[in-house]
Amino acid sequence: MGISGTNSNIYSDKNIGYPSYNAVQINMSKPTVNAPSAPVIYDYPQSDGQIYYPPVNSPKFTHNTVTRTPSGVKDFDNYSEIDKNGKEIASIKYSSDNGGIVQKITTEAPDGVKLEKTLKNSPNFKQSHILIKDKDGKVLLSKEKTYEKIDDNSARSVVNGETYNISGLSGNVLSIEHNGETTKLDLDKMLNQDVKILQLRVSAEKLPIRNEKITEEEKQKLYNRIKSLGGDDLVRLSKSVETLQFLDEKSIESFFLDNGKTLLLSPNDWENTHLVTEHELGHAINHSKTVTNLSEDKDFISVREYEKQNFNKYADLKDKDKFFADKFINGNPDLAWADVNYDLDAEQVNLRDETFAECYNNLNTMDIIHYGEEVLPERTMSLFKYMPRTMVEAERLSQI
Repeated sequence: MGISGTNSNIYSDKNIGYPSYNAVQINMSKPTVNAPSAPVIYDYPQSDGQIYYPPVNSPKFTHNTVTRTPSGVKDFDNYSEIDKNGKEIASIKYSSDNGGIVQKITTEAPDGVKLEKTLKNSPNFKQSHILIKDKDGKVLLSKEKTYEKIDDNSARSVVNGETYNISGLSGNVLSIEHNGETTKLDLDKMLNQDVKILQLRVSAEKLPIRNEKITEEEKQKLYNRIKSLGGDDLVRLSKSVETLQFLDEKSIESFFLDNGKTLLLSPNDWENTHLVTEHELGHAINHSKTVTNLSEDKDFISVREYEKQNFNKYADLKDKDKFFADKFINGNPDLAWADVNYDLDAEQVNLRDETFAECYNNLNTMDIIHYGEEVLPERTMSLFKYMPRTMVEAERLSQI
């Protein structure tokens, strides 16, 4: 929707090299020896049901200057990031509009690609508009998305002029009508009542193992995360997810597991509900094909590699871009505490999968969140600054 074509051949670089590294395999049913007390879990969907920690050597980075000033809107601060050459490469500004809050994010990539994302949140209404242009002003992507709660049972979502009418919100069977076709989502049929336990976390912190099934309160929280997604998200969810499951309350992240097409959602993510849910849904969409991931598309790979090289030249690992580098570009060198042979090619597939999911998240979430020191917002800004063309490719591929 709203994508202009790109000539991805200009991003090809046959000389791109990858550093060698090891990783440790985490078995979800058996604790790993010498696991850290608070492991960072990467939500790579593995065919064998395992989760991996991928350490890798990181390149040298510059250090940018960040300033924050009160916006006058709640406790939000306006934000400005200046690179080492004195150029503003990112800004966030807040304003009020008829009882709602407006957040405008602007970034400029090293090759001059500019991104603007404008969000408006007010009671029962959310709106997002993303505009990406190249250095010559050519529009690469324009996407506008809204979600309006009509009443307790219905909502309307509009994506680039296409309307999705959502009903059934007061119950557990959703209907999404779009272009004369109706998609049904029976949440009770999708739900696995068993609470998923991450044995690694339980073992490392000596936590009690929970044996009971999901409570009614937890079930409704889980359902509410799904019910408040945009209409296009719900249609894609119906095509790419078979099972919903609740993670134990001691879990630290959410996951998507390809075997069984299961969306595992953690209660600890409630404050960033849509950022997390959209990211995991992005994984599901990426794995919606039976043969290979959407992120293995040749244009997606070449564009991401082109922008990855710019990231490695210009990003600020000392501050705002470190987490993005660890999770989406190179893996985390701080986790290199095991010497296990690892498949380098498979790890590159995982990192592209993570990048695709993060792109989908930020293309589709309509929630304003506080851009302070939180990990999720900071990695969003890194994606905007350094991978806007990759976001364009992800939007193209997401139209399943």
